[in-house]
Amino acid sequence: MFCRNCGKEMPEESSICPICGFKSEEESEFAEPESKEFHFVGVRGGRKGRIIEMHTDVRVEGRGEITVFFYPNKKQFHKRDVKSIDLPLVPAWGILGWIRLIAIGLLMPFTYGLALLPFLVYVKIMMSRQIRIKLHSGKVIKIPIRQKAEASGFLREFNYSPVEIQKNDDGFIDEIEWLRRKKWTTVILDFMTVFLWWWLW
Repeated sequence: MFCRNCGKEMPEESSICPICGFKSEEESEFAEPESKEFHFVGVRGGRKGRIIEMHTDVRVEGRGEITVFFYPNKKQFHKRDVKSIDLPLVPAWGILGWIRLIAIGLLMPFTYGLALLPFLVYVKIMMSRQIRIKLHSGKVIKIPIRQKAEASGFLREFNYSPVEIQKNDDGFIDEIEWLRRKKWTTVILDFMTVFLWWWLW
Protein backbone atom coordinates (compact mmCIF):
# COMPACT_ATOMS: atom_id res chain seq x y z
CA MET A 1 0.00 0.00 0.00
CA PHE A 2 1.27 3.45 -0.92
CA CYS A 3 0.60 6.85 0.66
CA ARG A 4 -1.70 8.99 -1.52
CA ASN A 5 0.20 12.12 -0.50
CA CYS A 6 3.92 11.35 -0.86
CA GLY A 7 3.75 8.05 -2.74
CA LYS A 8 5.96 6.18 -0.26
CA GLU A 9 5.16 2.61 0.79
CA MET A 10 3.38 2.27 4.13
CA PRO A 11 2.18 -0.66 6.28
CA GLU A 12 -1.17 -2.14 5.24
CA GLU A 13 -2.65 -1.82 8.73
CA SER A 14 -1.56 1.80 9.16
CA SER A 15 -3.89 4.74 8.44
CA ILE A 16 -1.15 7.38 8.92
CA CYS A 17 1.91 7.59 6.67
CA PRO A 18 5.11 7.28 8.78
CA ILE A 19 6.98 9.46 6.24
CA CYS A 20 4.79 12.54 5.70
CA GLY A 21 2.09 12.07 8.37
CA PHE A 22 -0.80 12.04 5.88
CA LYS A 23 -3.95 10.48 7.36
CA SER A 24 -5.74 8.05 5.07
CA GLU A 25 -9.43 7.66 5.88
CA GLU A 26 -11.76 5.12 4.27
CA GLU A 27 -14.56 7.61 3.76
CA SER A 28 -12.27 9.90 1.79
CA GLU A 29 -11.31 7.17 -0.68
CA PHE A 30 -13.53 8.58 -3.41
CA ALA A 31 -12.98 12.25 -2.54
CA GLU A 32 -11.26 14.41 -5.13
CA PRO A 33 -7.62 14.72 -4.02
CA GLU A 34 -6.31 18.22 -3.45
CA SER A 35 -3.88 19.60 -6.02
CA LYS A 36 -1.47 22.52 -5.83
CA GLU A 37 0.08 24.72 -8.47
CA PHE A 38 3.42 26.53 -8.37
CA HIS A 39 4.75 29.19 -10.74
CA PHE A 40 8.49 29.78 -11.01
CA VAL A 41 10.36 32.57 -12.78
CA GLY A 42 13.97 31.81 -13.60
CA VAL A 43 16.72 33.72 -15.38
CA ARG A 44 19.56 32.86 -17.71
CA GLY A 45 22.06 34.82 -19.70
CA GLY A 46 21.24 35.75 -23.27
CA ARG A 47 23.00 37.47 -26.13
CA LYS A 48 24.32 41.03 -25.83
CA GLY A 49 24.41 40.75 -22.06
CA ARG A 50 20.64 40.42 -21.69
CA ILE A 51 19.00 38.47 -18.90
CA ILE A 52 16.21 36.23 -20.20
CA GLU A 53 13.26 35.21 -18.03
CA MET A 54 12.12 31.58 -18.08
CA HIS A 55 8.64 30.71 -16.77
CA THR A 56 7.72 27.25 -15.46
CA ASP A 57 4.40 26.03 -14.03
CA VAL A 58 4.27 22.92 -11.84
CA ARG A 59 1.08 21.07 -10.84
CA VAL A 60 1.20 18.64 -7.91
CA GLU A 61 -1.81 16.31 -7.81
CA GLY A 62 -3.12 15.00 -4.50
CA ARG A 63 -2.19 11.44 -5.46
CA GLY A 64 1.42 12.39 -6.07
CA GLU A 65 1.45 12.99 -9.83
CA ILE A 66 3.72 15.89 -10.85
CA THR A 67 3.37 17.80 -14.13
CA VAL A 68 6.07 20.32 -15.08
CA PHE A 69 5.10 22.68 -17.91
CA PHE A 70 8.07 23.91 -19.93
CA TYR A 71 6.15 25.85 -22.55
CA PRO A 72 5.17 24.45 -24.95
CA ASN A 73 6.28 21.06 -23.58
CA LYS A 74 5.65 19.23 -20.33
CA LYS A 75 7.17 16.43 -18.25
CA GLN A 76 5.34 14.13 -15.85
CA PHE A 77 6.52 11.93 -13.00
CA HIS A 78 5.36 10.68 -9.60
CA LYS A 79 6.57 11.67 -6.15
CA ARG A 80 7.78 8.15 -5.50
CA ASP A 81 10.00 8.42 -8.61
CA VAL A 82 12.05 11.23 -7.06
CA LYS A 83 15.49 10.20 -5.85
CA SER A 84 16.77 13.60 -4.66
CA ILE A 85 16.27 17.35 -4.99
CA ASP A 86 18.90 20.08 -4.72
CA LEU A 87 19.28 23.77 -5.63
CA PRO A 88 22.59 24.27 -7.47
CA LEU A 89 23.91 27.64 -8.57
CA VAL A 90 24.18 28.28 -12.31
CA PRO A 91 25.75 31.22 -14.23
CA ALA A 92 23.32 33.78 -15.65
CA TRP A 93 25.68 35.77 -17.88
CA GLY A 94 25.63 36.00 -21.66
CA ILE A 95 28.29 36.93 -24.22
CA LEU A 96 29.05 40.34 -22.70
CA GLY A 97 29.32 38.69 -19.31
CA TRP A 98 31.99 36.31 -20.59
CA ILE A 99 33.84 39.24 -22.20
CA ARG A 100 33.82 41.12 -18.89
CA LEU A 101 35.10 38.10 -17.00
CA ILE A 102 37.89 37.42 -19.50
CA ALA A 103 38.92 41.07 -19.64
CA ILE A 104 39.10 41.50 -15.88
CA GLY A 105 40.78 38.09 -15.55
CA LEU A 106 43.58 39.12 -17.92
CA LEU A 107 44.26 42.11 -15.69
CA MET A 108 44.97 40.07 -12.56
CA PRO A 109 48.70 39.39 -13.18
CA PHE A 110 49.33 43.07 -13.91
CA THR A 111 47.42 44.43 -10.89
CA TYR A 112 48.93 42.09 -8.29
CA GLY A 113 45.59 40.36 -7.85
CA LEU A 114 43.64 43.60 -7.25
CA ALA A 115 41.28 42.71 -10.09
CA LEU A 116 40.24 39.55 -8.24
CA LEU A 117 37.76 41.41 -6.00
CA PRO A 118 35.50 42.83 -8.75
CA PHE A 119 35.82 39.50 -10.58
CA LEU A 120 34.47 37.55 -7.59
CA VAL A 121 31.73 40.13 -6.90
CA TYR A 122 30.54 39.92 -10.51
CA VAL A 123 30.52 36.11 -10.44
CA LYS A 124 28.52 36.10 -7.19
CA ILE A 125 25.85 38.55 -8.34
CA MET A 126 25.43 36.92 -11.74
CA MET A 127 24.65 33.46 -10.40
CA SER A 128 21.09 32.16 -10.58
CA ARG A 129 19.53 29.01 -9.12
CA GLN A 130 17.56 26.01 -10.30
CA ILE A 131 15.57 23.22 -8.70
CA ARG A 132 17.24 20.03 -9.88
CA ILE A 133 15.05 16.93 -9.50
CA LYS A 134 16.80 13.58 -9.95
CA LEU A 135 14.58 10.56 -10.67
CA HIS A 136 15.33 6.91 -9.96
CA SER A 137 15.24 6.32 -13.73
CA GLY A 138 18.31 8.54 -14.13
CA LYS A 139 16.44 11.47 -15.67
CA VAL A 140 17.10 14.96 -14.34
CA ILE A 141 14.48 17.73 -14.45
CA LYS A 142 15.74 21.30 -14.01
CA ILE A 143 13.46 24.19 -13.05
CA PRO A 144 15.11 27.65 -13.22
CA ILE A 145 14.28 29.96 -10.30
CA ARG A 146 15.21 33.61 -9.97
CA GLN A 147 15.24 33.71 -6.21
CA LYS A 148 15.53 31.06 -3.59
CA ALA A 149 12.54 31.61 -1.30
CA GLU A 150 9.92 31.11 -4.01
CA ALA A 151 10.80 27.40 -4.04
CA SER A 152 10.07 26.75 -0.36
CA GLY A 153 6.43 25.69 -0.74
CA PHE A 154 7.34 23.31 -3.53
CA LEU A 155 10.21 21.79 -1.53
CA ARG A 156 7.89 21.11 1.42
CA GLU A 157 5.82 18.90 -0.88
CA PHE A 158 8.80 16.54 -1.01
CA ASN A 159 9.58 16.71 2.74
CA TYR A 160 12.74 18.67 2.00
CA SER A 161 14.84 19.34 5.08
CA PRO A 162 13.34 22.21 7.18
CA VAL A 163 16.88 23.42 7.89
CA GLU A 164 17.65 23.67 4.17
CA ILE A 165 14.32 25.38 3.50
CA GLN A 166 15.12 27.96 6.18
CA LYS A 167 18.50 28.59 4.56
CA ASN A 168 16.65 29.01 1.31
CA ASP A 169 14.30 31.58 2.84
CA ASP A 170 17.11 33.48 4.56
CA GLY A 171 18.90 33.98 1.25
CA PHE A 172 15.87 35.57 -0.45
CA ILE A 173 16.58 38.38 -2.94
CA ASP A 174 13.59 39.84 -4.75
CA GLU A 175 13.61 40.75 -8.43
CA ILE A 176 14.06 44.51 -7.95
CA GLU A 177 17.00 44.07 -5.58
CA TRP A 178 18.63 41.47 -7.84
CA LEU A 179 18.38 43.76 -10.89
CA ARG A 180 19.68 46.73 -8.88
CA ARG A 181 22.74 44.78 -7.74
CA LYS A 182 23.33 43.49 -11.26
CA LYS A 183 23.18 47.01 -12.72
CA TRP A 184 25.61 48.62 -10.30
CA THR A 185 27.98 45.65 -10.24
CA THR A 186 28.30 45.64 -14.02
CA VAL A 187 28.72 49.44 -14.14
CA ILE A 188 31.49 49.39 -11.52
CA LEU A 189 33.16 46.38 -13.14
CA ASP A 190 33.14 48.01 -16.59
CA PHE A 191 34.58 51.24 -15.16
CA MET A 192 37.35 49.41 -13.30
CA THR A 193 38.18 47.28 -16.35
CA VAL A 194 38.51 50.31 -18.65
CA PHE A 195 40.47 52.27 -16.04
CA LEU A 196 42.92 49.44 -15.38
CA TRP A 197 43.50 48.80 -19.09
CA TRP A 198 44.06 52.54 -19.64
CA TRP A 199 46.44 52.66 -16.65
CA LEU A 200 48.46 49.72 -18.00
CA TRP A 201 48.81 51.33 -21.43
